[in-house]
Amino acid sequence: MQRIARKVKANGFTFDSQKEANFYLKFVKESGYKHEVHPSYVIKDKVTLGGVNLSRISYTPDFVIFDNYGKIKHVY
Repeated sequence: MQRIARKVKANGFTFDSQKEANFYLKFVKESGYKHEVHPSYVIKDKVTLGGVNLSRISYTPDFVIFDNYGKIKHVY
């Protein structure tokens, strides 16, 4: 039997599960590093090729942690 995760609101964000919310609260938020929650990165923009519209492709990680210089340190 498959368990369905329920959305959880915490600290102004909506998480996909309680496990994800706990990870944010215990590790990401407390890390002291600048971070983003559910940012979206465009991998390929929408284009038309031979009269066909190809969809935009994007990636949305749960968390992105930045180092003290503003560079990506971790992606979860």
